[in-house]
Amino acid sequence: MSRRTSYATRVALAVALTVLVVYPLSALVLSGPKTPITFQLFPTVSAYMHPHFPQNWSLFAPDPISEERGALARFRCGDGAETTPWQNITRRGIDRVQDTRLFPSRESRIVSNSIITRFRKDDVVKRADERRTSDDNPVLDPLRKASATEQRQVERVLARYATARHPGICGGAPADEVQIRFVFHRFPGWSSRDDLEAIGEVDTVDTEWMTP
Repeated sequence: MSRRTSYATRVALAVALTVLVVYPLSALVLSGPKTPITFQLFPTVSAYMHPHFPQNWSLFAPDPISEERGALARFRCGDGAETTPWQNITRRGIDRVQDTRLFPSRESRIVSNSIITRFRKDDVVKRADERRTSDDNPVLDPLRKASATEQRQVERVLARYATARHPGICGGAPADEVQIRFVFHRFPGWSSRDDLEAIGEVDTVDTEWMTP
């Protein structure tokens, strides 16, 4: 084995070892028990893991998936004079997954992971809010601030994604502003299992207009 080959092998092993160590530890920080270390490392780990590698356990009890989620986008052309109809920015990723089963595209995760991250709430903050703890809390304030910053970042990611998928939406020109609408379709409950016309409930959340 030549020196060049030996060096390349060592570099490859070092990179692989780093990934195998950093990713599991980052996942543990996000999804593991809340400790003082969690508070210190959360901003750094969150910037590395989100929005494409969030950790969640929604497939399993006690909180299995009970709704389907999607995102729409509409665009403003010119100085607020014209607004386009809502465009489905979720369907493209799903269609690409279904078209190629052997090596499916992961584009759909841009939207799905962004929605998960946008509406996820830190467990500590959630418990404090449920107990109606004072808003002015030196321990919780950094978590609330980090969460709000993350939400804005996710919204901007989706705004840029929507713009990239509709580059000529304004008469061949890019849009000046984008608004995202999150759509949540909650499935009918078990008590409605015999009602063939039950469709569940649909809720929407709109962002502010953003410059992509």
